[in-house]
Amino acid sequence: MIQPKPVDPAIYSEQYFTAMCDGFNSFERRELLERFKKALRLAGLQKGQRVLDLGCGRGELVHACNDQSSIAVGSDYAPPALKLAQKLKGAKNRVVQANARKLPFKSNSFDIVFFLETYEHLHDWEIRETLSEVRRVLKEGGRLIVSTSPNAWLAKPLYGVAGLFGIKRGINERVHVNEQSRESLHGTLTRNGFDARVELEYQPEWFEAALGGKGFKSLARVFIGVTKSRPIKFLATHTPAGLFLCTHVWARAVKK
Repeated sequence: MIQPKPVDPAIYSEQYFTAMCDGFNSFERRELLERFKKALRLAGLQKGQRVLDLGCGRGELVHACNDQSSIAVGSDYAPPALKLAQKLKGAKNRVVQANARKLPFKSNSFDIVFFLETYEHLHDWEIRETLSEVRRVLKEGGRLIVSTSPNAWLAKPLYGVAGLFGIKRGINERVHVNEQSRESLHGTLTRNGFDARVELEYQPEWFEAALGGKGFKSLARVFIGVTKSRPIKFLATHTPAGLFLCTHVWARAVKK
């Protein structure tokens, strides 16, 4: 079988990280995004632990880990991301350019690996090789924290509806090549040597980011208002409907 080609690395320009990639305003204000705070809570980060942020982007999480007296390093394939991470005001980020499928680190060298909003950018064959490398560099019992969005069981029906209205997905149509559901993420982690606990999260802000400025503002406002309503939030967080309504997928996985 012919393997699909990786996403063109040229797409990940400085403009991508400063105008298209979520959270740049928070980055400029030195405010840590909620997803990074959640990742730190899931990891149970402790002083002195060695941390790898795989696909570190602008380097916010690397800086936050170092601020908490851990020993953190970031890796990313895109040079523009690394330049931004190194320029982060007041930070002393150690970041390296690396392909996630061939990491330049010793085996059993990290207590925690973060893999946030990067999974969906890699094809299945790339994920298998990446997870093999993650297992190699993690210590026995080491933890892998994954976040990926959007939830495939939500997004794929929405893409179908959007297509009927001629609505394009924008940059994500080119870079999101492997969106996940709770079940698919759990299955992949389990098959690749991890004990995984996977959960869903509902962030109505995702709809606003996805639908804002698409040329149908009045319809978008109505739809976004519905996603923020109490009944929808309740359904997403308290019933099986959440499998289809939640926007983000998280995993806390332990190396077997």
